[in-house]
Amino acid sequence: MWSCWGEVDAVVWRRCSDELDVQAADHGQIALDLSDVTFLDTSGLRIVLLAIQTSRRPPRILGVSQWALDVISLCGILPLLDVSATTRVRMPSDGAERAGER
Repeated sequence: MWSCWGEVDAVVWRRCSDELDVQAADHGQIALDLSDVTFLDTSGLRIVLLAIQTSRRPPRILGVSQWALDVISLCGILPLLDVSATTRVRMPSDGAERAGER
């Protein structure tokens, strides 16, 4: 599972793109936890798109913040993801953190 929180932007993209490639090769399906994402820009969307491109099956979304879900939906890529009735959807907290720096 690949988990991120806080602001998912270009800094995070540079750190995680290789990691997602490895996870897809090892497991065939990438699982993403976006529950604590407070900001998602185009670089963050690139992470989701990379997960779609490299995973053998649609990436599974285990949890997603309302913020990230809205951005993903507006971009039209939600149908390319495995979002089920058990996917947790939550509102982000007020405090902004950068992903990977908890």
